[in-house]
Amino acid sequence: MEYAYLGLFKKVFEWVLSRIIDPVYRFVSNLLVTVFSWVFEEILAPVLLPVLEEALDFFINLWLEIYSTQLYLLFSGVLKLIDYLETAFDVFIGLRDVTYTQPDGTVISGSLVEVLMQQKTISTVFWVITLGALGLALILTIYATAKSAFDLYF
Repeated sequence: MEYAYLGLFKKVFEWVLSRIIDPVYRFVSNLLVTVFSWVFEEILAPVLLPVLEEALDFFINLWLEIYSTQLYLLFSGVLKLIDYLETAFDVFIGLRDVTYTQPDGTVISGSLVEVLMQQKTISTVFWVITLGALGLALILTIYATAKSAFDLYF
């Protein structure tokens, strides 16, 4: 003889859970929530809150005391870096004068562009690039004008 499972045990178990155990569980959990919330709000909160505030203040001050040197070094390093960047930008845009001593012993001072342009090599390279760019622009202009003139229908 074979046994056939018809879901009878499942239905009985679900009925027991939904009708008996779930309401008891909800009632006990609501009762515990109510009791514990009253205990914590009325009895423990006035006692624990000042103690926890003092403990938190103590640990924050202890942490700041331990790491204050490292925080100071970190912040001062960041500010020094910003100050060096400001100095570099001042030099590049010409607000600070620079001094250059040439190999023959003469000293050149002024803005960075003035000092660079007073050197023979850099001045020569600047003029070569400028004249080359002007020549290239002239040649390309003549080419573009001739091409557009030849494209016209007469």
